[in-house]
Amino acid sequence: NFIIDVTVEGGKLFIKPSHQDRHQLAPVSANEFFDFDEPGEARFVFARDERGEWALTVRGMGPRPISARRLVLPPPSLKGNTTFTLRGHERASVVALAGTFNNWNQSQTLCGREGDAWVCRVDLPAGRHAYKFVVDGVWITDPSNPEVERTAEGHVNSVLLKTR
Repeated sequence: NFIIDVTVEGGKLFIKPSHQDRHQLAPVSANEFFDFDEPGEARFVFARDERGEWALTVRGMGPRPISARRLVLPPPSLKGNTTFTLRGHERASVVALAGTFNNWNQSQTLCGREGDAWVCRVDLPAGRHAYKFVVDGVWITDPSNPEVERTAEGHVNSVLLKTR
């Protein structure tokens, strides 16, 4: 799945597509924007759809416009036989867990704040499970888990070996 995170900070609008850097948008009109870093490229148009919900259309990034709808995230996953904990990241808005157990879906398994950490619990069978945390759209390995693997594509993932 491909996600475009849209945020407002200090009165400025930003986008962060999956696996890419965050970019500031600059206004063309009330609902149309361009990438501040690459002004000649794509246009981002926000409008309400037929149901009155916000949708985004991206023009100029290929032969056809790309449409995206607003994603409603599920509640944090706090029940399960396996606990994943990410310390720090106090200023993060959304922390998710993606891995082989959820088809690397970055918007399905959310973590919740517990004290000074982000925690996610999921039911996992015994076996080898590759995973990453997704912190405000940025994919990171688990800093508390030294077990990692490198994929054929060159990605590095954290690995959990669950015995039972």
